[in-house]
Amino acid sequence: MLRKLAVPVVAGIAVAACVPQDPFSPIAVELGQQGKAKILQTDCELQEVVSVEVIAINGDGNLDDKDTRIWRVGFKSPAKIRAFDVGVVPEGGEERVPWSEPKRDQALVARMQTASGMDLTEDFSLGELEGGKIRHHFKAMTREEFEKEAPCALK
Repeated sequence: MLRKLAVPVVAGIAVAACVPQDPFSPIAVELGQQGKAKILQTDCELQEVVSVEVIAINGDGNLDDKDTRIWRVGFKSPAKIRAFDVGVVPEGGEERVPWSEPKRDQALVARMQTASGMDLTEDFSLGELEGGKIRHHFKAMTREEFEKEAPCALK
């Protein structure tokens, strides 16, 4: 019986190994100028962005339409931009929600929507970015760790 079960499991692992999958959104967040968040695209091939926003999570900790948008910029024409300093409107962008300073430990989500329909997110708080930490793949890491995981992000 054990041998019969082992074959499908091994075959399943082989099939999964052949399909490239990145379970994480290719964005990161670090502290930028004046202690505000800076949202980075980490993919080597830049995605065209139609909107970028920061959302304050209210209540139950799950992202939904009831949560408060504390900054949002949209683009009439999709833009290829590597880094977004929150509170600063990039060229070609239109600020739809002006920056509203969150509390240090407020649960936040950086969200980027692409022209191809991807919805990229990274959760963070300003407090966990202190000391040069970068939030990427749902964990706070040093710049050195981040450079290894996302070498294209800092170009």
